[in-house]
Amino acid sequence: DTSCNVDTICPFKTRTYRDGGAAAETGGVPMCTLRNFPHLTDHCIEWSRDQFELLFTKLCKTCASYKMNPKGFEEEKKTLGELELSAAVFDIRAVIAYFKACANPSIGSAA
Repeated sequence: DTSCNVDTICPFKTRTYRDGGAAAETGGVPMCTLRNFPHLTDHCIEWSRDQFELLFTKLCKTCASYKMNPKGFEEEKKTLGELELSAAVFDIRAVIAYFKACANPSIGSAA
């Protein structure tokens, strides 16, 4: 199942991505813009904040949760819905990769 957003743009009649949309009016930037169409300095700043949160906050908490109670961690993940489960699998794979890189540090493991 695939989902997406589509905006019909008519030149000189409708607003474009550059002009901003509903997210711009509420002060936010849609994640699809940050990941696929960053064209403003603010987009780069928001993207880097999101990456920092993922790498240095979320994954650290995931590691700590797993380290403190591996069985409970696994049981908790079994109760998630499909979307949350796929995000959890991504997090767990990243955690495993970090553990492997820490166990055997090298230039290759830093990539």
